[in-house]
Amino acid sequence: MQHGVLRLRFYRYRLPKTVRENMSIKFIKRFIQDEDGATAIEYGLFAALIAAVIVVSVSNIGTKVNAGFEKVDAALPAAPTE
Repeated sequence: MQHGVLRLRFYRYRLPKTVRENMSIKFIKRFIQDEDGATAIEYGLFAALIAAVIVVSVSNIGTKVNAGFEKVDAALPAAPTE
């Protein structure tokens, strides 16, 4: 019995079907027109691209610096060992 009473109370406060349909149509239209998510994705892609460029640049610079240190190491005389 109590379950049926709760069900009646719930349906008493429901919006009419046409109002609910209009609200869902408005929500869908707003969702389609909203560009905030697309902007966030674009910023994320730019950040990823910049990070990739930084990684490649640092890797190339590191390789060149290592080659320079190896050249200096080869030019130094060996230390005497006793």
